[in-house]
Amino acid sequence: MDAIQNLRDEFPALGLTLGFASPAERSLYADLLLLWLELNRARSSSETLVAAARMTWWRDAIENAKPEGVPLAMRLLYHKTIDQKRLADHLTNIIGLTLNGSEDTIFHHHFGQVLGMVFNCDGDQAGLVLARLKLSLSGQVTDQSANQKNDLKSMPKVIQLINWLASDPSRLHYPESKPLLALHMLAKAFRL
Repeated sequence: MDAIQNLRDEFPALGLTLGFASPAERSLYADLLLLWLELNRARSSSETLVAAARMTWWRDAIENAKPEGVPLAMRLLYHKTIDQKRLADHLTNIIGLTLNGSEDTIFHHHFGQVLGMVFNCDGDQAGLVLARLKLSLSGQVTDQSANQKNDLKSMPKVIQLINWLASDPSRLHYPESKPLLALHMLAKAFRL
């Protein structure tokens, strides 16, 4: 299964944002967002050591270029625009944060740096968007100041649309309770 279809199957609302990336970047966005989801799942473990072990597998697969037949790991290694060493370094930092019991916002900040590195954008802003998305997944609504909204205007459209998704937790329930989300997203994309 390809990255784009994989993300659309796993998180349909997030998969919709890929249509606003350039064709050359869609699978790269999908794979990095799928990795973010994997790391979130690992961090949700009640056992810190189990979470760190799961993350260590991902780091080792990237660092040693040994994906062991795992499609996402193979695709992450295939992307030439990802600096594999820097990705492994970021994953090492994220493992350390997990072992130290750091808050989710710090984790998202570090993963935002990965997006910043790959898409040449502000990693801090990307991290804030990911933190908002995670809160939205748990049903929490977070407000943004006018300055925060203004700072996002220079971000890639995909990240701006992820931020838009996160501003209303009900949008994440596409297609079940939000069947027209694609049309609403299209209208929002024109206003960005």
